[in-house]
Amino acid sequence: YQRRVHGGSILGMAVGDAAARPLHWIYSKEDLDRIIQGSKTEIAFFPESHSAFYTLPTGHQSGYGAMMLTMLRALGKARPLAPDFDTTALFEAWKAEMLLSFGAGSEFEKAEHLRGNLSQKGYRIEGPWTHGCAIEWRKVYIRDPSADCASDMVDNDAIAAAVPLLAFLSASGAHAAFPSSVMAATVRTLVKNPATNARSLYYLALLWQALTADEFVVTQQSLESALDTIKASLPAAEVATIRQDIDAVNEVSATKPDYAAFFSSNLEGWNKSCSQPGSLRGPLLNLLQTQRLGYRAAIIQEITAGGDNCSRSCLTGAILGAAGKFEPGASSAVPSEWIEKTIASAEIMEIGQNIFK
Repeated sequence: YQRRVHGGSILGMAVGDAAARPLHWIYSKEDLDRIIQGSKTEIAFFPESHSAFYTLPTGHQSGYGAMMLTMLRALGKARPLAPDFDTTALFEAWKAEMLLSFGAGSEFEKAEHLRGNLSQKGYRIEGPWTHGCAIEWRKVYIRDPSADCASDMVDNDAIAAAVPLLAFLSASGAHAAFPSSVMAATVRTLVKNPATNARSLYYLALLWQALTADEFVVTQQSLESALDTIKASLPAAEVATIRQDIDAVNEVSATKPDYAAFFSSNLEGWNKSCSQPGSLRGPLLNLLQTQRLGYRAAIIQEITAGGDNCSRSCLTGAILGAAGKFEPGASSAVPSEWIEKTIASAEIMEIGQNIFK
């Protein structure tokens, strides 16, 4: 059971990210439509990389999936199995993994040196794209590991890092309730923007419901319940910020026009880029509308909306992966052929078999 639910959240995030990666960061609807309509293949795991800024072989992770893997690898090495384990050792292992993935000499860091060529028309970096959150964290950490290394970014990188730890804590059975303080410390390691931290904590509280419920579907009630879970630990201003997000999602989800155009147009108003609130509201709206149609439909919806579809697919995929109760070789919310196309899936399942026992 633990491997189905808890491993499913991690795999659901990774597969969603890899599925969207070839069409990452295409903001022009006309350009994206032209690419999609001119192909006879499924848009998930698109065979050619059309991302506006960088290119990787199909099946690889974006910076979000790569950040998630740093925490998963740290869990695999630290193995904090005691119910009352101290996060200090785990966080040190996590920081070491972040340096391996994003530090000097890494593939991410090498690709950063090519960004000066982006001024050339049609140029795209051959290699991964390091997100601002990782760059800012690394700059401070290398200078002084004991300093506050968190960035002011307003993206979802901290959520990506926190998902494997939340899945582990849920599987351990050590926490009867959402581990708010541990999750807050995890998010705060990367990001210090108060609104971003509050939104990240809110998403993780919603994912906790999917991890701990026998059956889970995102509803207006579950959105409210996630806020109830964390609001006592947040200042009034951050509670009000999340309240606005929930109200905005509920308001637009009440209408039922052509959903593809509807979803994309609302994302335009909220912002299709990496930044919150759009990168959080988008997955919430999508889950409310398409969850009953399954993982594949929800991820394809995120991809076709364009912009930072990798970020949104990570958040959508983690919840659906947990709710679908993935188990290798069994019926899954995550399509088996998509798992096979995700290069990191073998590593994820190997580590998962060790930590979700």
